[in-house]
Amino acid sequence: MNARRIGLGAAGALLVTVALLTPAAGALPVEAVEGALGNDLYVVGVVALLGVLLAAPILVAGRSAAVEEAEMPDPEAAVSVPHAGAAVDDRLETWWLHLPVVGRSQRAEIRDRLEDCAVRTVQRTHGCGRETARELVSTGEWTDDERVRRFLSGGRPPLSDRVGALVGGTPWFAKSVRLTVDELGAQHGRQYGGDSDE
Repeated sequence: MNARRIGLGAAGALLVTVALLTPAAGALPVEAVEGALGNDLYVVGVVALLGVLLAAPILVAGRSAAVEEAEMPDPEAAVSVPHAGAAVDDRLETWWLHLPVVGRSQRAEIRDRLEDCAVRTVQRTHGCGRETARELVSTGEWTDDERVRRFLSGGRPPLSDRVGALVGGTPWFAKSVRLTVDELGAQHGRQYGGDSDE
């Protein structure tokens, strides 16, 4: 296809060159053609018709079927990002975490992480050093919630709290974790004047 286009273009360029370089004294039989056709407008018409006939293959070859169009990419979709604490929520929903022996180390790890968060929160909210904050958390002086205080100290909740949590459908450990997280959020919100639910 490209060879044919190049050949037709070269032939057209050659004809134009010959027409421009030929002396006007009769190398092209314009007067003979005009005499045969009877009018000079017919000569122009024949030249135009030859031009259209030569251009037709190029026009047909350049249709939209031969054009490679760029394809639009798929539109962007919203990226799903887990909310803060989603990993802890997922761990709290596993049944084996709440088994007495099997989930002990997992529960201790979660409790330790919450205790560390409590220490850092107390440092910020009370404006004290790490050791003082750790002492406030270990003695429970940082919060008024007895359940949170008992949870972070590693003590077991009273039987009434455990039964109440079980009747409510939430194991006591998961309920204690959520209460502790809520208390940390409330402490942060009171310090910085924000909403503790954020």
